[in-house]
Amino acid sequence: MGNVTPSATPAIAPTVTITSYNAPAIVEICRLLDGVPLALEIAALWLRAHAPDEVARDIARDLDRLASPLRDLPARHRSLRAVFEHSWALLAPAEQRALARRHGWSAVVAAARDLMDYAERRTRASLGALSVAGLRATDWLEGDGVTGDDLAITVRLDVRDGVLQADFAGTAPAARGNVNCPLAVARSAVLFVLRTLLPDDVPMNGGVERAVRVAAPAGCLVDARRPSAVAAGNVETSQRIADTVFRALAARPPA
Repeated sequence: MGNVTPSATPAIAPTVTITSYNAPAIVEICRLLDGVPLALEIAALWLRAHAPDEVARDIARDLDRLASPLRDLPARHRSLRAVFEHSWALLAPAEQRALARRHGWSAVVAAARDLMDYAERRTRASLGALSVAGLRATDWLEGDGVTGDDLAITVRLDVRDGVLQADFAGTAPAARGNVNCPLAVARSAVLFVLRTLLPDDVPMNGGVERAVRVAAPAGCLVDARRPSAVAAGNVETSQRIADTVFRALAARPPA
């Protein structure tokens, strides 16, 4: 990516004038960010409104604060952590293993855990800003391939302590046809909806999943148990579950 030195600061942040007073803080910002150009560009945005020593302290305390307030940037450029996540995903498995050998498996595991913790924090913060309490909706599957009877999918949504809770009580019992699905499929459909509620730069990993709780009556259409057939449940029913969750969210009062 190349490096940028303090002497390049005026080109990146033209409103910042380097003086004997703020030079040490600007040097510290460059050191903390290892001269990475994109990181310095994001920091420069904060220098328009904050003193260099304040920005340096914030970066040293929490790298997650280094995020751009601009929404017209690609998602992978909105924060330094988003850059790391995107860059890691671009590596081939052999390259990821080579990094693990170079830096040690414990360092890679720690980085992965950090990314999941970050995703969880961002997800909980986004959910906490929503007004979701007791939202209900019902939608139907038009038959199961054996009969033409409608099959109800009912959900109640609540957000408590930054966690999205989806309860499918009231959903139809397991069908004779193969449109049933295991709870893992229902959970995946809820996660799909949650992804659409999050900012683009939130990495989609296990940390997002920590902020979701899904419950359903045992043996019902969306929590199928043996010997219920489930082949079409992974396709048709999962989409109708997502539709039902979206319908519940549509009942939210205006912000």
